[in-house]
Amino acid sequence: MAGTQPAAEAPPPAPAQMKRLNRVWLAIPAVVLVVGVGAFLARSYMADSAGKREEAAQAQTESGRGLEEARQAQLKAEEERKRAAVGEDARKADAERQARLREEQRRLEEARGQADQEQKRADQERKRAEEARLARLQADAEHKRAEEARLREEQRRLEEARGQADAERKRAEEARLARLRADDERRRAEEARLRKELAESIEGSLRKAGLKNIAVAVNPERIVTLNGTVQDQRERDEAIRLAMLPPGVTEVRQTITVLAPQPIAGDLQRRVEQRLRESGLTLTVEVTADQIVTLSGVLESEQKRQEAKAIASGVSGVKQVRDAVFIAPRSTGPVKIR
Repeated sequence: MAGTQPAAEAPPPAPAQMKRLNRVWLAIPAVVLVVGVGAFLARSYMADSAGKREEAAQAQTESGRGLEEARQAQLKAEEERKRAAVGEDARKADAERQARLREEQRRLEEARGQADQEQKRADQERKRAEEARLARLQADAEHKRAEEARLREEQRRLEEARGQADAERKRAEEARLARLRADDERRRAEEARLRKELAESIEGSLRKAGLKNIAVAVNPERIVTLNGTVQDQRERDEAIRLAMLPPGVTEVRQTITVLAPQPIAGDLQRRVEQRLRESGLTLTVEVTADQIVTLSGVLESEQKRQEAKAIASGVSGVKQVRDAVFIAPRSTGPVKIR
């Protein structure tokens, strides 16, 4: 293995030495054969020639020595072969070890390559996942920006619509106020016209009755104010009566000055009764020393009672009018008052 150090071994023989040892090993049989053939020829020769026995013996001895030498050479060659075989085994073992190391190195490199490929694929997957995440974030950001833009646009449109609605309401309110002002102007103009016509009507009635020194004023509540001078109480009463006649008059106020002296209570009673009779009203009139007039009797309607009170109030010298009049519908028989 890569992490284990092998035991120290003899260096393998060189290739040239191996070739020589192989040649020696192959030559040994030939040498033995030659030696044997020589020994055989020697024995044959010694058998044929007695004289040559000694030579044969010597040759045999030499052949024995040759055989011994050949055997020694064979042993040496065998030893050399064994050493060569051991070297070859060691070389093969070393080659196998180297091959195993190379295979392990190759496998390790392959494993490293595969690990690198896996790491690269994992990195690519992480990169793609990160790119996808960034793309989702970017898409979310784009969607958020689009949503914000949509909300801003809707807000702008809503503000515009509100502004337009407010402007429309403002214009409508201004138009309504303008109409109200115009209606109010027309109403005031109409009121002024009616008041003017009413004042002119009362002034015309007063001029026809010879009361030319009385000024007439009518306020928006249709309250008529008479101001001026008359010769006596009767003229003042007549002016008040004439001011009460036009429809629409709610009240008559007067600051008329009577030039003649104030009458006594009896005269005041007679003049009040006369003014009532002139208006077709028959009532009982009582006057105190303080010039307080009390009206009693029966009239057909509230309007007649108000008219009687106005006539009594309009008589010169009357300071206050007390109402004791009863309202009853018109009957076929006479009404008796006890």
